[in-house]
Amino acid sequence: MAIDDTKEITVKKEAGRPTKYSDEVVKKLEDIFKLGGTVEEALSYALISKPTYYEWIKLYPDFLTKMESAQHYADIAAKKTVVKAIIQDEDLNTAKWWLEKREFKNTNTTAVQVNFNDFLNEQRKKYPI
Repeated sequence: MAIDDTKEITVKKEAGRPTKYSDEVVKKLEDIFKLGGTVEEALSYALISKPTYYEWIKLYPDFLTKMESAQHYADIAAKKTVVKAIIQDEDLNTAKWWLEKREFKNTNTTAVQVNFNDFLNEQRKKYPI
């Protein structure tokens, strides 16, 4: 009697083409974001699509953190420069500018007080309930 030594091996393959996600692509995205670039500019430079970018945000938790950090880099560097000018150079004009920019941004709203009591009283006299 012959012994059957063959084994059946099942290999699962992922559907679709391989991902472009790599350290090189992530670095390209970070580089553009650190310059203050937009998502569209970064995607164009890294040669990936918007759906791919947002899919990676879902799939790779660390990716989102890296992208957000890179997007804030230019703002943080600018703030550091301004604060350095204020502290080290004791630049009064820069200090004034900084304080103006740091004030609450709700200056576009205007407080309006309206008294409807007289109007309501007149309406009640005309149209009693």
